[in-house]
Parts: sequence; C-alpha cells; structure tokens
Amino acid sequence: MSPKEVQSKIESLKYTTDETKTIYLQQLAQCNSSSELQELAKVIEAGEQQLFEIQNTMFETLESYIWRINMFKYMPLFDKTHWIEKLIACDFVEEMAEVYSKAVNAEKEAKENTNGGWTILKED
Repeated sequence: MSPKEVQSKIESLKYTTDETKTIYLQQLAQCNSSSELQELAKVIEAGEQQLFEIQNTMFETLESYIWRINMFKYMPLFDKTHWIEKLIACDFVEEMAEVYSKAVNAEKEAKENTNGGWTILKED
C-alpha cells in the first residue's frame, strides 16, 4: 500500500473524528517502510470498524427504546415526545439506558394516575 493510498483512506473515513484523522496523517508522515504503512492501514481499518459497530449499536438501541416508549399505554404523547428527545440527545448507550429507565418509571407513575382511562395530570 502506498502513502497516497493510506492518505486517501484516512481522508475518506466516515466515523473517525477529524482529530484522529490528523493523528493518522502525522503517523503516516513518520512511516519509513511498507510494513509500517501496512500496520498503520490495519490500525485505521480496525478503528473505523469499531466506530461503525458502536454507532450501529447506538442506533439499534435508540430505535428499540423509541419503539418501546411509543408503546407506553398511560403516558401522554407530550411526555413520550419529551423522553424520546432526551434519548436522541444521549451520547452513550449507558446514558440511553438511564433515560429509558426514567421513562419506564414515568410510565408507571402515569399508570398510577389514571382514572377510568383518563390521565390525571398532577400540578407541581
């Protein structure tokens, strides 16, 4: 693999941050042999694959939580929207799990505050 090919690979990375791309380009400039180029190319590919898997997992988790929240029976639509927006703002799967857990508790509370199919809104 030539330095130009590795540079092109770095520039075309989809999931890698610009800061990491800059580091890769610096490492590329320090490569003195084809074996070093090969090793750098392997590191770049592995990193990009891991980032893809992380993003894919996050999307699947987000999709699953949104689906579940939409299936809540007692929570008003406005509240569902609120919890979905909080999920979308999360940066980590663990953060999503925490928000979803709070949404489940809010659904339980909404269930306790129903009367004959009508939600009783509590004012704070």
